[in-house]
Amino acid sequence: MRKKNNQEDILVSVIIPIHNAGEWLERCLDTLMNQTLSAVEFICVLDCPTDGSDITVESYAEFDKRFVILKNEVNAGVSASRNKGLLAARGEYIGFSDHDDWREPDMYEKLYKQAKKEEADIVFSNSFVEEGCNSTLVVYKNPTWEGVVKSIFLPMFSHHSENFLAKSVWASIYKRTAVLNSRAAFGDRKKYWEEDSLFNFTMFSYTTKIAYCKLPFYHWNLNRTALTANYEKVTSIEVLLNTFRTMSAMLNNLSINKKEILKKRFLSVAFYHYYYHYRNYSITQLQHLIRQEEYPYLSIFYSEANVFSNFNVRQVIGRVLKLIKFYLFIRRIKQHD
Repeated sequence: MRKKNNQEDILVSVIIPIHNAGEWLERCLDTLMNQTLSAVEFICVLDCPTDGSDITVESYAEFDKRFVILKNEVNAGVSASRNKGLLAARGEYIGFSDHDDWREPDMYEKLYKQAKKEEADIVFSNSFVEEGCNSTLVVYKNPTWEGVVKSIFLPMFSHHSENFLAKSVWASIYKRTAVLNSRAAFGDRKKYWEEDSLFNFTMFSYTTKIAYCKLPFYHWNLNRTALTANYEKVTSIEVLLNTFRTMSAMLNNLSINKKEILKKRFLSVAFYHYYYHYRNYSITQLQHLIRQEEYPYLSIFYSEANVFSNFNVRQVIGRVLKLIKFYLFIRRIKQHD
């Protein structure tokens, strides 16, 4: 480890929630400390680790004053830890890292320079996906604002998504003033599904001042002991409700930002997500769901007349038929109440 001087003018704040990172933590911290951009701070949010990760972080902070340590009183999870880091961040731009991932040494220098050159609120980049000894380069196939937003709507591993990485935050930097003005935050994983998606959706629906960097920097480590794999197991009903809450939050966000055209496009994608989830549940389970606060949003799917305006005739016919089936299905559920 090499010692760094404290920086007064912070260009990028990187937020890292840390629980039980194990063997991966030192590589993560090394690739942060050795960044070619020196005017950075690394906000390490210790989320009650029990494997000595806190001791490792504290040793780095002794050598490099750019490491800032925050501590959670209880194990709060990734979302709460990131939100805590956001409150403490002082950089012009903000980045995120998982505690078991690593990055190329020039990541934040390249992203920051592009952000300043293009006056962007968001700069996003390509990444490597690491699984064991295999490293796969993943790139954005449609890095336009509309292409990214559409991909955020879709399930992460959907073959329809042109941008696999659109739902992630760790390969991007965000202008701190834009984050504050948009009120972007990470939702509680116990209530919302895919907290990264909700944050990105808020940011991309707030601004179109984005920039795409074709270079790959970030290494996403798919190890099975990752923090993201250690969440408490939830039931399928809870997963469904969390998905609905996330979509409801997205719809509400579009209404606040007056993105009605985008809202119609979102609905056409969201319909399938609802439909394919709903058809797998029994009448009893669905009776419970329609009593939840999300139920009013279901009516949107058959009240928006223009939801299919962007598809060809064959697609429209197929989707209308499925929409009719879905509508009749909901009526049948309500009749059982």
